[in-house]
Amino acid sequence: MSVLEGWSQRVAGWSSGVVTTKPRQKEYDCCLGLGYPQRIAGFAFSALSGLLCLTLCLGQLWMLPLGASRKFAMLYSLGNALLVSSSCFLVGPMRQLKNMTTKNRLTASIAYVSASFLTIYLSLAHFSVFLIIPSLLIQILAMMWYLLTYLPFGDSFLFLVSSLFRFPRTRSSVLPT
Repeated sequence: MSVLEGWSQRVAGWSSGVVTTKPRQKEYDCCLGLGYPQRIAGFAFSALSGLLCLTLCLGQLWMLPLGASRKFAMLYSLGNALLVSSSCFLVGPMRQLKNMTTKNRLTASIAYVSASFLTIYLSLAHFSVFLIIPSLLIQILAMMWYLLTYLPFGDSFLFLVSSLFRFPRTRSSVLPT
C-alpha cells in the first residue's frame, strides 16, 4: 500500500473496507427532505426574488411624495422577507429561528419583524401615507439594526453612534444659579 492510498483511506474513515466513523446525522432534517442542490436552488430563487422585489420597489420610490406608498411598502417588505427567509434554505428554519432569538439578536429581531408586519398591515388596510412612511422608516432602521447584529461588535458600534446623538444626562444650565 502506498502512502497516498493509506492517507486517503484514513481520511475517508475506512479501515479494511469497513466504515469506522458513524454516519453523519442530518443537520437539515427540517428542510423538508431537500438535498443540498435543492436547498441551494431554493436559496438562490428566494434571494433573487427578494432582490427583484427591492429593485421593483425602487421604481416606485418617486411615487412616495405623490401619496402612492402602498406598492412601495409592500414590495419593500416582501423583498426583505424573501431575503431573510432565503437563509432558511441554507441552515433550516429552526436554526434560523435559533439564530434570530439569541441573546444579542432577540430585541433587534423582534423590532424588525414587528416593523415589517406593521408596514404590511398599514399597506393592506389602506391607511394614510402619513402612517405608512414612518412605518417604512422604522422598518429600515430595524433592518439595519438586525443586520448589524450579525457583524462582530455591530451592536456596540450602533450604540456608540447612537450615543453621539443623545442629549447630555447631566444638568447644566446656561443661567447662573
